[in-house]
Amino acid sequence: MKVKRLKGDALRKLQQQVLERDEHRCVVCWTWTEAPPHHIIYKSQGGRDVAENLITLCRACHTQLHDGGAHPIIAHIRSDIGAKTVLEYIFRGMLATPHV
Repeated sequence: MKVKRLKGDALRKLQQQVLERDEHRCVVCWTWTEAPPHHIIYKSQGGRDVAENLITLCRACHTQLHDGGAHPIIAHIRSDIGAKTVLEYIFRGMLATPHV
């Protein structure tokens, strides 16, 4: 099933909303970042362009994730827990403390 993708201004607006929601902080190491948010469920796997499927990662943690990083928080995010649960963790601050 092909999922419609946001483009241009609509995508930039969504990315900015996610960065603001996450206070421009990487949910893994709490580093301040302007990097575009990461899809929890990859677009190639049907992940949608919605805030609930996006998290803020700094470039280093994002690279680690795509390189098969074994960081426990990244593994948790990639597990099959669903975007809502990840957001609950973020908003409770459970991922918002340094874990490096």
